[in-house]
Amino acid sequence: GTDGAAAGICVVESGSREVRYVGIGNTVIRSTGTEVAGAFSTPGTLGHQIRTPREQRFRLGERQALLLYSDGVKERFDLGEYPRLLNDEAATIARTIVTRFGKSHDDASCAVLRYGR
Repeated sequence: GTDGAAAGICVVESGSREVRYVGIGNTVIRSTGTEVAGAFSTPGTLGHQIRTPREQRFRLGERQALLLYSDGVKERFDLGEYPRLLNDEAATIARTIVTRFGKSHDDASCAVLRYGR
């Protein structure tokens, strides 16, 4: 019953710690740790209606967790509700975010990159 999909693509340059992100639909990328940053996708639906995507850039701090998640996860959840975030493994962080902050009426996905551990 849907028209298409949402997707986000992220490239992390390890030397400069620069994150480049572009997305279509309801996806979010967010970093947390010594510095907090994020970017949002261009509105649209893959396979149906797409506006011109816009690449966004930000830098990672020394010790970060980079989160990429779908609209099945609350867009702006409070990271203070997950105090162990920077201590857990990437797979544990992804599972915990979907479990704690996922919406009960929608499918959810989350990918996590730990940087500078």
